[in-house]
Amino acid sequence: MFLSRRTVQTCISRILAKLEVKKKRVASTIGFAAVSDREPISPQLQSTKDTGKKKILIVDDVELNRLIARKALEKLAFAPEVLEAKDGLEALQLVKSDKPDLIVLDLMMPGMSGFDVCRKLREDVETAFIPIIMLTASATEESRIEGYVTGTDDFMTKPFSVPDLHARVIRLFRRTYGI
Repeated sequence: MFLSRRTVQTCISRILAKLEVKKKRVASTIGFAAVSDREPISPQLQSTKDTGKKKILIVDDVELNRLIARKALEKLAFAPEVLEAKDGLEALQLVKSDKPDLIVLDLMMPGMSGFDVCRKLREDVETAFIPIIMLTASATEESRIEGYVTGTDDFMTKPFSVPDLHARVIRLFRRTYGI
């Protein structure tokens, strides 16, 4: 079956329009005032108590996954500084040197798994209270339970919804830092 360029463009435009409507519906359901890419998603977090930029560390062995998560997190109203690590060892080094305010952690990575990284962070008094969102392709109940037992604060499966990720990040910042 051959589709013309115009047909494909029309289909893509319709899909994008439907996604925008769905995005607005979801955002209004969870209480966000604005949902376009140009408007802040959460005006309450624009004025934080401290003037420093919030740091979020993304840990994933797949470069494309890090890029998608980075682009999603950069759309937050408070424009966090986004750091990246490609494995567990690099993540632990970045946590020590850059002290992120939140970590988005993949579960299945070569060498050191997300569970191992989470355990190491929870064992150290300096890093024990950094919020961790485990973002993984593993949707099994066993993985979710082990993640919570290990110390993760939240658990999301890939592919993820950007408004859902934003809501979870904002909730953890409010809970942990009172902003």
